[in-house]
Amino acid sequence: MVYIWSPEEEIIVNDVDIFDRKLGQIFPYCANIMAEIWDTSSILNILQEITDSGAIIHGSFPLGRNTRKADLVFPEKSGLLLVDNNRKWAYQVGMPQKAFITRFTSHPLHNFLRIYYKGAAETDKPENNAEVGDKAGELNLRIRSVNKPGWLVLFPLGSLFSDQRLEVRVRELALKGRESSLMSEFLAIDEGRMQQNSKIELIDYVPEDARLWEKWFDKMDTNMFQTIVRPSNFSSNSGRDADYYLKMILCNNKKVGTVWLEKINQRNGTAELGLLIGEPQLWGMGLGSKAMKAMIEIAKEDLAIKFLWVSVREANQRAVNCYKKNGFTITRKVPVFYNFDGSYKIWLHMEKMI
Repeated sequence: MVYIWSPEEEIIVNDVDIFDRKLGQIFPYCANIMAEIWDTSSILNILQEITDSGAIIHGSFPLGRNTRKADLVFPEKSGLLLVDNNRKWAYQVGMPQKAFITRFTSHPLHNFLRIYYKGAAETDKPENNAEVGDKAGELNLRIRSVNKPGWLVLFPLGSLFSDQRLEVRVRELALKGRESSLMSEFLAIDEGRMQQNSKIELIDYVPEDARLWEKWFDKMDTNMFQTIVRPSNFSSNSGRDADYYLKMILCNNKKVGTVWLEKINQRNGTAELGLLIGEPQLWGMGLGSKAMKAMIEIAKEDLAIKFLWVSVREANQRAVNCYKKNGFTITRKVPVFYNFDGSYKIWLHMEKMI
């Protein structure tokens, strides 16, 4: 994140903004573009400009049955070096052959660069490439030479693609490009010219809405980690219970998510707030914040709630920022452990008086 100071105000420019501006500089007369580039030297120049822009750029690339992450991408003379600092691995791949660039000026969270690369040649194995070896040595990395061609999706920190719930869909985007379901949803949003000033309405839940959760689950890989997607004791028969109060979010005459209160304690005037935007292509457009404000008003005026809290993953910075904008403050951090591999994730407890 970059801070630009002026006498009037301090402006925060995040990585998504920097990435969007850089694409605008590379293609100065184009907006809402999908450009294909087939020239290796042009792709390398674009990559160099993006990596030099100051934005934190991440990558995702299928490797066999798995998907690998890259938090650093180095254009090299013989190809690309994709670095996973978490696992201390560097993947050496061949030269980029073609690139597919998207830039949605109204929805910069959708911007990405998709690159098809050759497999690394035998002569480019790590022991024969001093430049790569030096780079890996500086970063204390193990190097793996990838001899098969593949696809890489590059995106800025804070992009929709950063969300772990979309890992399966980002993999599909890498493999299928314009034919992927995620890309078709992006195009549908852009063609509809959905803006951040889109109005939302909270409406009553009906039992038929239960089918929407199945559709939303298909769009988000929620099996990978704990994710709160509805009230704990939710019954598909009703949106109202002694323990919870749930509303559907209507936007442009389409149900796109749900917001609820649960663990309601009328005596103490407390409740936990929950929120789900079930259409990932709509994340980051302010719909969740509007729905949250509307539900907070209901909690205060209709239910006499005075105190709200939420639990949110620390890594989900879009959600954390959304809650902060609506007056929630972080009161503690809680590590949640996962027995199958011993790993854990940090969850934040946030509170607000209303």
